[in-house]
Amino acid sequence: MNCAVILAAGSGTRMQDAMPKALREVAGRSVLWHVLCTFDSVQLIHKIVLVVPQNQLKDYIEIISGYNIETTIDIIEGKQSRIQSALAGLKVVDKRCDFVAIHDAARVMVTKETIEATLGLAQKTGAAIAVGPIYDTVKQIEKDKITKTLDRSQLRVAHTPQIFKYEQIFKAYEDAIEEGFKGTDSASVMERAGYDVSIYDTNARDIKITVEQDIVLAEAMMSGGIACCGTGYDTHRLEKDRKLILGGVEIPYEKGLMGHSDADVLVHAIMDALLGGAGLRDIGYHFPDTDEQYKDISSIRLLSEVGKKLADNKIKILNIDSTIICEKPKLSPYNDEMRMNIADALSVNSSKINIKATTTEEIGEHGAGRAISALAVCALSKQQ
Repeated sequence: MNCAVILAAGSGTRMQDAMPKALREVAGRSVLWHVLCTFDSVQLIHKIVLVVPQNQLKDYIEIISGYNIETTIDIIEGKQSRIQSALAGLKVVDKRCDFVAIHDAARVMVTKETIEATLGLAQKTGAAIAVGPIYDTVKQIEKDKITKTLDRSQLRVAHTPQIFKYEQIFKAYEDAIEEGFKGTDSASVMERAGYDVSIYDTNARDIKITVEQDIVLAEAMMSGGIACCGTGYDTHRLEKDRKLILGGVEIPYEKGLMGHSDADVLVHAIMDALLGGAGLRDIGYHFPDTDEQYKDISSIRLLSEVGKKLADNKIKILNIDSTIICEKPKLSPYNDEMRMNIADALSVNSSKINIKATTTEEIGEHGAGRAISALAVCALSKQQ
């Protein structure tokens, strides 16, 4: 029998979101769901050991119960380091296991074909890992100076799965930890133990979710679309006897923004970014301020209409980043509510919405408290 150890215990410190990266959403499902479903589709994998973050075991058991995975899954808590978590997973693997595949849960693009091909190669040679090509020119440096240009045809990027004979990799990990070795992948542990490791060249970019941009790229690749972006900007003057509406939230303040609608500059900037990125012109074209039906209308309602236009054109929202330029009032207490309003209007997860606020240090119209502006940037995926 063959087993898999899937490592999902990483903290994801390089991500902007506090949510574990294995639970981040890509193409409508969590990264972990994609990975588990792919391994579940491989008939030669008979058991999966999932290693999850410490103190989150109950949460992951509940989450996995909704995934409808047929392969037997044991879920355990990870340790302080990757190498320790891998050994913890190996200890739970069925002792009858012949080969074990060790996989990083963050590698969401792994395919059934890659797993099967790497396993087949490991069964022939004893150990094999999936690798990918290097397209850039690689320089070897020393003290900030280039010492050599490496031949990229002789170089590969290590991916997962990495598949080994169970008894060999188990012993190799035990020895490595006992002697303080800190390898960055399982292949380095086997190399240190003196084993040869074969490579299965996937000829593909197997994205590992490490930073925020990887989510955007994975979304575009998995949806089969083309990644594109849009920008938006809006500014309105502050006046008395007007409500201050930002992100669909009424914010207590002595002044509000003047405009034909509710003058929500944040939502307006986001709408323009989305429409521009989608190639659908701008707000003025779709919701002209000469049309009385839009007089004092909620901009969140208009944003919902923009979301529908994107959906009709098979365009997915990957990420929205925005900045409000405002001297007063303080906006941080309302950030979460604004994010939720925008996410709900667009029918996306709030993790895809980011809102920042800044001042101009009392310079200009904004610094004098006479205006508020907003900037927005979005990443979209167009279906081909």
